[in-house]
Amino acid sequence: MNAFRTLTLQIPPHHIGFVKFILEGYDGMALVSTLDPKSGTVVIHYPLPFHKDLLAIVDDLSPLLFGEQAPGTRTLAGDVDAGHAWRRRNCVTVPH
Repeated sequence: MNAFRTLTLQIPPHHIGFVKFILEGYDGMALVSTLDPKSGTVVIHYPLPFHKDLLAIVDDLSPLLFGEQAPGTRTLAGDVDAGHAWRRRNCVTVPH
């Protein structure tokens, strides 16, 4: 049985549906739940083996979601383990 993790993001509320559509479109990668639609707070539940892939996708979406390019990122093949400033500001990883 795989361990699951939770990632909480605060994104612009008008992007909630888009993020849900993108992440849930990857079969078995993630389940996105909205905690507060007014503030744009969402929780992403995902299996631990998808951790790097999920962070890579969020990194690639960061210019759209946060209006900036995440420092040090290039593409999905880029370094996803770096401590990006946007990630420290906008999400918290909580063990499930």
